[in-house]
Amino acid sequence: MEWITDNWQTSLLAIAVPILAFVGHQIGWYRRTRWAKQQIEDERLYSERRLNEERLYAERRKLYMQLVEPFIMMFAGTSDDFGSDERTLKIIDKLQSPEHMKMMHEFLYLGTDEVVYALNDLWRLIYSMDNEKLRQTDSTQTGMKVIEALGALHLAIRRELGNPDTELTKIDMFVHKIKGIEEYTNQIKL
Repeated sequence: MEWITDNWQTSLLAIAVPILAFVGHQIGWYRRTRWAKQQIEDERLYSERRLNEERLYAERRKLYMQLVEPFIMMFAGTSDDFGSDERTLKIIDKLQSPEHMKMMHEFLYLGTDEVVYALNDLWRLIYSMDNEKLRQTDSTQTGMKVIEALGALHLAIRRELGNPDTELTKIDMFVHKIKGIEEYTNQIKL
């Protein structure tokens, strides 16, 4: 026993080193298992988020198509009946239908901010068309403002549905629908 008292530091180290190694191992094991659990939870949350985004994408796509349907009706048919009262009444009936109103409320919840802002700007312009001052302006200029606002809506939807870096302009969205649109855009400063 005398060797223990003579060399107490060595004896202490002989006991402390295994204890410290054991404690260090336990701390490392605890941290590794905690990290592994966190990784599993992060992967689960990521996959849930991804599934929600895919589901929302499908819902938004369907909703956006329903949203622009009445506006597409403006360009459907022949140019002879473009401004006809019958076509206008169909569009107004569609916009005022309970189904469309319900869809608009759903849109406010599911639509992205950019698309909601674009639609709000379009409706502000449509509501302002009742303004006497606006009625006195050139109808071509007013029509181009509506087309520009509708083009902004189409572009916002396009960006949301997978083309965030699109270089198209608001007017580019209507070149295929309006014959001679370049003449109007050259005449009017948008």
